[in-house]
Amino acid sequence: VYDGPIPSLLKVNTIPDAPICGGGNLTLTLDGTHREVNYYITKSDFWVGTLQPTSIFPKTSIIPARLCRLALTVNNAAQDPEGFRHVQDMANAEVRSTLPLTDGMLHVRSIALAQKDLVVFEMKAEGSGASVNVRLQADNDNNNFFIIEGVHDDKTVWLRKEHSTHVNVNTAAALRILGGKNVRTTYSDKIEANLSFRVEPGQPATLVFSAKGGKDEYQHLEDAITALDRVDLNTIARLLKEHADWWQNYWLKSWIDITDPAIERYYYGALYVLGCSVDIDSRVAPGLAGAWITHPRPKWGGNYTMNYNGEAPFWSLFSANRGELILPYARFCMDYIPSGRRLAKELKTKGIVMPVMIGPWGVCAHGLNGDALGQKSNATMAALSLIWNYEFYRDRSFLEQYTYPYMSELLDFWEDNLELDDTGRYVIKGAARERDWGDLNPGPTLGSGLSATITQPLLRGSGR
Repeated sequence: VYDGPIPSLLKVNTIPDAPICGGGNLTLTLDGTHREVNYYITKSDFWVGTLQPTSIFPKTSIIPARLCRLALTVNNAAQDPEGFRHVQDMANAEVRSTLPLTDGMLHVRSIALAQKDLVVFEMKAEGSGASVNVRLQADNDNNNFFIIEGVHDDKTVWLRKEHSTHVNVNTAAALRILGGKNVRTTYSDKIEANLSFRVEPGQPATLVFSAKGGKDEYQHLEDAITALDRVDLNTIARLLKEHADWWQNYWLKSWIDITDPAIERYYYGALYVLGCSVDIDSRVAPGLAGAWITHPRPKWGGNYTMNYNGEAPFWSLFSANRGELILPYARFCMDYIPSGRRLAKELKTKGIVMPVMIGPWGVCAHGLNGDALGQKSNATMAALSLIWNYEFYRDRSFLEQYTYPYMSELLDFWEDNLELDDTGRYVIKGAARERDWGDLNPGPTLGSGLSATITQPLLRGSGR
């Protein structure tokens, strides 16, 4: 429960200390006061290229980017904020807000629908009703985007936010009001579109937000508008029921009772973040800074750091009986294979080599092939979730599509990098820990244990 103003999230570059919810493809968080609430919406596959001339990698980079925010202003907000609060409901994956009016209350229920590309804001007023204005805003971080906004009809506004460097990523968002009184749409200088309306007591209003697009997508605005055209109040009732059912089934997959409240909060909190931020049908998983992007430079670059941090958030999925959430991770590992082969060839070895940082779609986070910094274990550490998924679920199709092809590349690498020393042991030479070059069997004990990690699943898989 948040019962006071939430400081601006514009300088927060990781998961915010604020109410959050998400449906996988779209996530939502917020800040502000009872007079103005800013809803920040992120799209999971809205990643962009950028230059990092001052970093230790003086090349190009790819990072998750901010999409837009909805600035909701209550024109007849009370002077006294008594009663103002936000409730983050993890069980139902929604945020419920109470905004005091001069004579009454405005209640806003915000839901990023599970595994959909829609966000719903249900509004109900008490007392004299609420006069509301919503501005659709998008920041042009580092002049890295083409942004234009407009009005589609008397109840719908939209924006396009497009990017082209070494990756082309285009997204459009559209916002429509269903219900409400005195509805007006305006925009100025093609950079800020607005909806204004009244919410009367006993006459709820619903805002519906859609976002479409992605890498090499060019029908994004048409698709966003079409998605809204398919939604009416009856449709929303069905979608909200599907959302509630999805989250009920999600929470029933596992639970713990260990009489340790701190660990239990962490367990359920981590599962909530994963459920909110993983789009099962996507080729993109959330990066290192999480799925709620409110800052132009997410912490640690926001991409996938594959010497531990990029893998670790997904390791709990299997013992928690939520293996389906590994699919976007598996896809971005497979998408990386061509780049991994190029880097291996550059380093005069076989198979694949994974640099420290990668992005989605096989794009290295720094330059064409990236830089492994001498760390030979990255690609193998990335394989652990692919192995565990098969070991937990015995899913033959997953084995054939992801685990076996990826592991075959790793076997080629380790056959070329394990050496027999004078004592009869297989060792790894010329590898490194992070910031510690030239070790023998660096970091975790790799050697024969590492080769067994690869070869045993391959042998089991090949027999099937």
